[in-house]
Amino acid sequence: MLDSERNTLFPLILKYKDFSRDVKDVVHRRDEYKCQLCFQTKPMVTHHINYNKQDSHSMNLITLCRQCHERTYIHKNDWLQLFSERMRARFGREYEFYLKDIRIRAKYPGRYKGHYKNGPVKIIKPAK
Repeated sequence: MLDSERNTLFPLILKYKDFSRDVKDVVHRRDEYKCQLCFQTKPMVTHHINYNKQDSHSMNLITLCRQCHERTYIHKNDWLQLFSERMRARFGREYEFYLKDIRIRAKYPGRYKGHYKNGPVKIIKPAK
């Protein structure tokens, strides 16, 4: 059973680190098997919103058709802003927690412990 299937408040939020077929299927299902730009049901791909292939959290993934996905290869900052605004409008507070988590991980690389949904953020102090 996936973590998202046990979570009743946010049923389609995943915490996977790998970009597996299961992750893609959950994102496509969450997006109702429609491209989130043209809203057509053509063959779908899963796009990383922040263009970081290592960040395969479901809040960083969005469903696009192949044609729209090709459009995202140029003007990346514009697409990042558009998709972030759409995710913020759609998921609200949960998306804000995800963004806060990313900022904290960047500020304290290697010293971060916990997950944004498990209460307050804990920073591991380096040993003296």
